[in-house]
Amino acid sequence: MLSINEFEKYAAKRGLSGQALTFIEDIRGRPADMSVDGRQRDNSIVYVTSKKMQGRQIKTRSRSLHASAVKWHEFNQSVLEYHTNVHTFDLASCDENGRVRNRQSHTVQLLVLGDEAELEDWREERDLVEAEKRDAERFVKMTRYHLDGGGRWHDRVLEEKCAELGIAYRLRTSRDIPRVFIENMRILDDFHDTRNPLLSSDTEERLREMVDREPVRYVDVLDKEGLSADVLLSAIATGIVYVDLSCIPVRDFEHLMLFRDEGMSKAYTCMSESLLPQESLPLPGIGNLKLGMIVHFNDQQWEIIHERLDDQPEVLFRTKEGRQMVKPRHEALQLVLAQADQNERRDILDAEKRRSLGNLTSDALKKAAAKYSAIRDGTAKLSKSTLWRAKQAIQKSASITDAILALAPRDADKGSRIPRLPPAVEALAKEFIEKEYNAPNASSAQQIFNKYSLACAERGLCPMSYVTFLVRVKEHRSIRDRHGKRVAYRDSDIPLILDIREPIHGLFPHEVVYIDHTQPNLMTAGTHGEDWGKVWLSAAVDAHVPIPRASYVSYDPPSAWSALMVLRDYVRRWHRLPRVVVVDGGKEFRSHAFQLFCKIFGIEIRYRGPGRPRGGALVERMFGVTEQEFFTGLEGSSLQLKDARMTTKSVSPNQFRKWTFPALCRALDHYLFQVRPLDVHPRLGISPREFEEARIQQTGLRKHMSIEFDENLLLLTCPAPPQSQHRVYPHRGIWESGRYYWHSSFSTLGKRKLEVRIEPWLAQIIYVYTGSRWEVATARDVEPLRGRTRYELNQAIREKERFARLQAARERRKPERTARLVESREPLNFDETIAAKQRVMSDYYRSLGLSVAKYEAMPLLDAPYDQRRPSTDHSSTESQENMAIESGAANRVAPKVACETLDVPQYIGDIDDETAML
Repeated sequence: MLSINEFEKYAAKRGLSGQALTFIEDIRGRPADMSVDGRQRDNSIVYVTSKKMQGRQIKTRSRSLHASAVKWHEFNQSVLEYHTNVHTFDLASCDENGRVRNRQSHTVQLLVLGDEAELEDWREERDLVEAEKRDAERFVKMTRYHLDGGGRWHDRVLEEKCAELGIAYRLRTSRDIPRVFIENMRILDDFHDTRNPLLSSDTEERLREMVDREPVRYVDVLDKEGLSADVLLSAIATGIVYVDLSCIPVRDFEHLMLFRDEGMSKAYTCMSESLLPQESLPLPGIGNLKLGMIVHFNDQQWEIIHERLDDQPEVLFRTKEGRQMVKPRHEALQLVLAQADQNERRDILDAEKRRSLGNLTSDALKKAAAKYSAIRDGTAKLSKSTLWRAKQAIQKSASITDAILALAPRDADKGSRIPRLPPAVEALAKEFIEKEYNAPNASSAQQIFNKYSLACAERGLCPMSYVTFLVRVKEHRSIRDRHGKRVAYRDSDIPLILDIREPIHGLFPHEVVYIDHTQPNLMTAGTHGEDWGKVWLSAAVDAHVPIPRASYVSYDPPSAWSALMVLRDYVRRWHRLPRVVVVDGGKEFRSHAFQLFCKIFGIEIRYRGPGRPRGGALVERMFGVTEQEFFTGLEGSSLQLKDARMTTKSVSPNQFRKWTFPALCRALDHYLFQVRPLDVHPRLGISPREFEEARIQQTGLRKHMSIEFDENLLLLTCPAPPQSQHRVYPHRGIWESGRYYWHSSFSTLGKRKLEVRIEPWLAQIIYVYTGSRWEVATARDVEPLRGRTRYELNQAIREKERFARLQAARERRKPERTARLVESREPLNFDETIAAKQRVMSDYYRSLGLSVAKYEAMPLLDAPYDQRRPSTDHSSTESQENMAIESGAANRVAPKVACETLDVPQYIGDIDDETAML
């Protein structure tokens, strides 16, 4: 981002007007705008952390268009800075006569300061084509969007508005995005990081000697030279070896070539292209445009790589830089014909008229072949005129295939094409279907047909038959209007995206991770065999390598704490974090604590479209398989309660509950992280662990991106309260959750606002950043809170408030209103069942090192709750864990548990005796 002096030099060099300079300075002076114009609808919302914009978290409303445009500006060295959602214009669209026909507000998406200062909007090209088509069909033209002769789209209204400000405006489409370059930068971004160690001089000299005379293959260097993928990718990123990142996809490791410099790369590319065949035939049943054909459009060369013929025929073009363009087939055909010579134009037009084998039925082909054989052998029993026409068709045919096509019967072309029903009858049927049938809670088709028949009788028309009416219903029905968007999404086809987008599942391990929650169908038992109900499972699944990466089991419903605990467990297991997390629209993922953690570590957040579960198919499938393979085989499975009316008391799952929380967590951990990664995946043909090892060998370990699992990580994964900044009151401390918290350093920080974080495992403390370090502040009234978790405290506060409201309502009904609720010293009414659940969860996660963040808070874990538990002799394992906790080692080393089967006693051996007695 430019400094003040650099921006002044930039503005003077570009000759910006005073009005434009004021406009840009106003945008640069604002804080980062996190809003997105319009509702989410079906789009994905993506948070991109920008290094170029000093760590700002930029919110975009489309994964494949707006987020890609932001990443392109992020990696493009000619772009100095960019700002999003910069200004809102009040637009008025006028017709040819200058009369206002439409008014609306429009927020410009980007202000880009590069070679030129300009405002940008990004739209899908198919949307612009549809808008231009709708405008052409209007009786009164709006003429807002139009395509010039150079292939560039224009927004006439916005260009006029921006011209008044003295700044340029540009409407861009998806074809302006260099997909190959962005994809390569995603792979190499970690190696541009300052933490990436520099290569030694010996390694650099060795690499230069390899590519000095001729290019070498990437995989050959890995296999034969013994260099790691981290070294090679770092050499590509730093320019020690040359790869054209704008044209050559790095992820194609099998064909990736390493060159000495740009000249050798271009020479090798020219020699490779000269060896390739220049002509290619169209695919059968696809179209008549040849794949590989080159056309010139918008000062670039575009290659035809795919053609689709269905209800919306389209042609996909691509440049060497990886830009894609999709055009309707009739426009693509006109573009090809305009640049073809006379012979090529005649061949294409003849091919368009020629029938193809793919359009003929099997019966028609049999008749044509039999007819051709009979004419050739002289045994055809045809009239003289028919025989003469058939022989003429065979003589004019260039091949046997063309002769058979010419002799094939044209039964489909027979018959009258004139509609038999009057237009008024058809229009009335369409009106009833769209208004009556396509409505919520609408009647059946038979009842709609009865209303339609009465309307025809009133107008003196003869209605169509009921069978024909059902055919019209299939033509004009709308599942979305009749049953809602969820049913329409369920019953609709998965849309086919013709242009090639960025790989949605990532390019290497630990890049894209899906996080979600589910409640398994299993009844759990308490410490004394009581019914504790079901647990919640939160998990993270790697999209590139289909295996679980982290998990968190809890009795608490999903919250921001659940999401942060998943990320905490992720670092504990792998000592790194994903680059992209894909989540749904749950409030726990939109919380300030979750977004702040992702912003600090530069994690891109991608919110799936609402009501679209296919967007999270990987994690949903993992939950489904875990339910089938793991939970349904455990005692106490509540799957049969899906049909609760057919379940009697004798077979109720509550009668067979056996699994305690620690035993379930250890068994689930063994299944997710030991069993599943070793199963052969049906898509890969090998186990996910073997696939991950192969991909890491190609994409590198990236050890410099590792994150230490220490006190800092634990602090950052502690959630913040709804108001993260709290004021320090002199002599009292910080007021949070209905009580004061105090630390000795607060005596000199009176009336200052400090950042606060909550410790979910201990309600009597909070963490406060005093400006130099994080301090542990303790509640002034510690005794009621000792050993309680934050969830217990919140539930107790809610119960107290509910009781107070109920008591007040009762008192209002009594004649004597002098009595008041007596305040006790311990007003919190803690629920013993909740307390027992929280204690068991706290003990389990404390053994894994996922509990308290600050070591100073460790002694506060000893609580009077232990005194209410039955006195038992603790095992040696628990004593060792307590000693490790007191010394502060429990948060660094997690005990290893060797499990071979899912037998309950094996998983409860490391807990305590009273749990083992179950």
